[in-house]
Amino acid sequence: MLTSGLAVAAFIVIVILLPRVVAGVLAVLSGWIAVTLLVQAWRLRHLGEQDASNARRGSSKGPGDRR
Repeated sequence: MLTSGLAVAAFIVIVILLPRVVAGVLAVLSGWIAVTLLVQAWRLRHLGEQDASNARRGSSKGPGDRR
C-alpha cells in the first residue's frame, strides 16, 4: 500500500511540474484509440457490404450453411 501511495504521489508531482508531458501522452493515446476505432468501423462496414451483396446473390457462406 505504501508503494501504491508513493507511485500516486510521484504521478501527481509529474502532473503538476510537467503538465505538457502528460497532455502529450494523453493526446497520443487518444489519437491511437480514435484511429483504431475508425479502422474497426471501416472493416465492419466493409464486411457488412460483402454480406449484403452475398445475400442478394443468394450465396450465404455462414456457419452451418450446407450448400
